[in-house]
Amino acid sequence: MSNIKERLIGAITVMPEEQALALWNKLVLSSAPEVEPDDFDKMMLDAVEQDPDCHELASNEEVERLLHGNAD
Repeated sequence: MSNIKERLIGAITVMPEEQALALWNKLVLSSAPEVEPDDFDKMMLDAVEQDPDCHELASNEEVERLLHGNAD
């Protein structure tokens, strides 16, 4: 086994479960193929660009209120 593989195995062995899961998810995501959007995807993207509600971001405080059920 190569030195780099041994080092990776050692690092993963002592890594907390949360970090191992994050690493796994990153590896899975990086191996996903990139594809060009089809006509339906392009239609949805155009709709988002035309919708002014999609250009307005909520503040952190507003998101917290909505997540905790304290919407005014």
